[in-house]
Amino acid sequence: MKKIKWMLLNVSLSISDMVAKLKTQSYTDENGKGFLFDKIRDHEINGRYVEKITFQDTIPTLYGESSTFERIEYRVVEFYINKDSLPIIALINPPRSLKPFAISLVKTLGLGISLEEIDVEPISWVDSIATETPLDIIQIEISQMTVSPNALAKMQISSSKDLRDYYNNNFPEKNKSRVDRVIISVISPSYNGKVKITRSGLAIIDTKHEKDFTEVLYNSLIKTHKKK
Repeated sequence: MKKIKWMLLNVSLSISDMVAKLKTQSYTDENGKGFLFDKIRDHEINGRYVEKITFQDTIPTLYGESSTFERIEYRVVEFYINKDSLPIIALINPPRSLKPFAISLVKTLGLGISLEEIDVEPISWVDSIATETPLDIIQIEISQMTVSPNALAKMQISSSKDLRDYYNNNFPEKNKSRVDRVIISVISPSYNGKVKITRSGLAIIDTKHEKDFTEVLYNSLIKTHKKK
């Protein structure tokens, strides 16, 4: 299983300029945080933001005393930036919180830089994916459904069959509700499996040939985002 989160990095710097700036904040054990690079090319960067976190764990003994141990964790955000893909960048298997990475990235790259959530309509994204491979939508999560003048509701719809016709027939006024996430069943022999995609550009991929299918998701996202 693989998680990819696509975000918007609004930057006018070249790849070489970004690398030069990020290298000024390279990771060392002394400062406990910073950037490392796995691949640097003229048109792309594959790197990591590493944060060293130290915990003090206290464990009671059988004699009513306690012992304190130091425990170290490393929180890692792997990122991929391609100049042809900007402003969209990819975060691979991101942790739950991206705040330390986002703050450090924007601060290091300088004024005028911003890292933002992408906003993509999941059904439109699925329609674009479906041009590349056969699939079924087997779960849809919908929010902001008006049930009274002062109340909104959420709904989750699941089925073993494709839900696209059901959604199109039963939610004609789509501007009054919002699809937050969907789960698709990919029925192509090449990519058989399931994928969850969200409005914020997160994809949880559990298919055959995950790397190749990631490219399908990315290319479909680019097409969908450009139509906005």
